[in-house]
Amino acid sequence: MEAEYNTDIYIDDSSEIIGERLSLIDERLSGFTGDSVKGDYRDFFISAANAVRSLITGGNPEPVAAPEDDGVLSFFADELSLKDTGHKKAVCMAGETLLQLLFLYEESEEPDRKEVRDVVYSYLYDYAEEFIGGSNGKSFITELLFTERDDDFINDGISLFVGDRMTARILEALRASGRKDTIRINVPGKGLTEHKRNNLTEFFKKASLLMTVLILAVSLTACGGKKNTEETTETETEETKEQYPETVAYVSEDEETRDMFGVMHALVLNVQKGDKDGLYVYTLRDESDPENAWSLNSQDIGDIVAEVERGKKVAVLFSGDMIDDADNVDFIAILDDRDYRIKSVEGVTATNMMSSFSVRAKDGKEYTFLKDHCRVDRDALSTEGNTKVIVYYADCGDVERYPVRVYKVKDEKKDR
Repeated sequence: MEAEYNTDIYIDDSSEIIGERLSLIDERLSGFTGDSVKGDYRDFFISAANAVRSLITGGNPEPVAAPEDDGVLSFFADELSLKDTGHKKAVCMAGETLLQLLFLYEESEEPDRKEVRDVVYSYLYDYAEEFIGGSNGKSFITELLFTERDDDFINDGISLFVGDRMTARILEALRASGRKDTIRINVPGKGLTEHKRNNLTEFFKKASLLMTVLILAVSLTACGGKKNTEETTETETEETKEQYPETVAYVSEDEETRDMFGVMHALVLNVQKGDKDGLYVYTLRDESDPENAWSLNSQDIGDIVAEVERGKKVAVLFSGDMIDDADNVDFIAILDDRDYRIKSVEGVTATNMMSSFSVRAKDGKEYTFLKDHCRVDRDALSTEGNTKVIVYYADCGDVERYPVRVYKVKDEKKDR
């Protein structure tokens, strides 16, 4: 019999441990003079350190100086202003996050902006359940969900942090919270792209539905009744699921395979040399979601056809769910920016050359494709025996077509 192991990590958040952590934060910040931070960020860290120390000792902190033209630190300055001395754990979480930010700015005069963003993102993501649980006072998350507040603080939080992973995390935390609050009616956010606003609208629909189901479940339980809330929530969520613009989905006949393909039109913000010779890191801004940027390593991209230069627009072929599972998206190729659309054709493999292959459709027309390191089912490109295939590809009306996936179709006659 195999031994069973408990892999859960236990974090002691008793009042005694929180007190020790606060003492360590206070000790670290008490020696901070600002000299270790360069430029315009000194005032921010001095005032933020003083605010956290005041909260630790039970005082009323002065407002934190928000740095100009820095959305992430301005956002965190406002986040600190929501804390009060009565919520020690919330002060501890914010104080430890401030120390992480301070470390980045003490290490480098101009730290990597993605690292700075990731620190604050992790603060919201890791402690979402703590905030929504209602025992740690106000935060961006509670202000976003449960108030009618609509200002730069909320807008910065939306544009910087509310993506697919964060919204999924918030919904998860709401489900576990047991709160009976009503989600705010209006959708906040000024100057958002249509794609971002649609995503936010769908998120609030899901959050409102979830809270309604939870409240109904509590009411039915009080009355001695039962209701399958899991099934209701899942059905409604499928109806309101948001998709990345012009994404095409493939579902096999047995429904065992479900894939999505699309084209991201993006602006190249920066090109940096990677850790090894010949490797590069590309920073791309998605035109459908300009508030966020992708950082892609050249070795993680199947084929790079275009000259990727700063300020240039490119088309990026991808496989995966940009909205609900962005971490697992595969980037197939980077092409020159043109009006590409994802299409499909079913037929038999006619030719298979070193740099291209062709498929003969049912109407006899042949489609030629450039090989671009996309995934291909085993033996799908075999020209022996009239192998049936479905090819999903990017097309811009030219003779060059770039495949994103090649599936081998089961031949029922051969399989018998």
